[in-house]
Amino acid sequence: MKFRKRHVFNLFFTILLFFTFNSLGCGNLGTGNQKDSDQFDSGKTNPENLELKKRVIIAPLIDQEGVGNTIKVWITATAVYHLGKEGHLIISKETGNAPSTKELSSPLYGMILDPDMAERAEEMGMDMLISVVLNPFDVIVKKRGIWPFRRYKMDVEISMSISVLDIVSGTILMCNQESEMFRIPGSVEKNQELKWKPDDRLFFKFASYILEDQAVEVLDVSRDKPWTGRIVGVNDNMIEINGGQDIGLIPGGIFEVYGMGESITSADGKEYFFRGPKIGEIITEKNMADSSISIPLTGSQFKVGQIVKYK
Repeated sequence: MKFRKRHVFNLFFTILLFFTFNSLGCGNLGTGNQKDSDQFDSGKTNPENLELKKRVIIAPLIDQEGVGNTIKVWITATAVYHLGKEGHLIISKETGNAPSTKELSSPLYGMILDPDMAERAEEMGMDMLISVVLNPFDVIVKKRGIWPFRRYKMDVEISMSISVLDIVSGTILMCNQESEMFRIPGSVEKNQELKWKPDDRLFFKFASYILEDQAVEVLDVSRDKPWTGRIVGVNDNMIEINGGQDIGLIPGGIFEVYGMGESITSADGKEYFFRGPKIGEIITEKNMADSSISIPLTGSQFKVGQIVKYK
């Protein structure tokens, strides 16, 4: 017997995360003044069938139940498998252990992000950071069945949360929590401790359902989001961006460029900028392994750090 639950976190959690983890920086999803945007529109568009891949990194699993290394490795490997099915994500895994939830001042259940991991993801040129949390098991012991055959049975609910952080804008693209409830075979004592030591067969079976469903959600979000990156070098009219052959970019790719808007200072004193108005468009001329050289189509004043978005 099993029961399925799904929880998709709403805007409240996104706003809460902004204030809690402001050391991640921040982003503005707006495009600035529409009139200014139109002024720098070249009128050219990209091929409709060209879909750029996204570079993503999976943070070390945050294990709030304490299941041990074998299950933690399996969860990460299974997540990578399901996320890689469609081939439009370039997936990396961060090795090592996740910080404790006490270090992160995190809730017992739900969305948890590691600011240090987000900073490393940005240094590595990632587009998105995926964080997975195994929540504590919920164990219920209750008398079940029809008299005179009523026995005490144990039901276990396992749940996992997954969140996707857009590294460029510093915003949460999604946060999803799903769970599976199942009954342990056989009967237990009335005063049975409310603790379940995972049985590999049962855990892997029901955790697979969760991870597969969550991968579908992540793939939908990543597919709908246009590729965004940054200008990493400027030399006269030669503009280098941090996307190349690895993401499927070819010569002739057109990008909108956005200036820096208002700034905000994080808790550690670092200054971050909201995305400003559109200041021009660029077109790629030469694609290297993980970067590309572009030239302006419209606009000027292109600078390192400005955001570029695939048009």
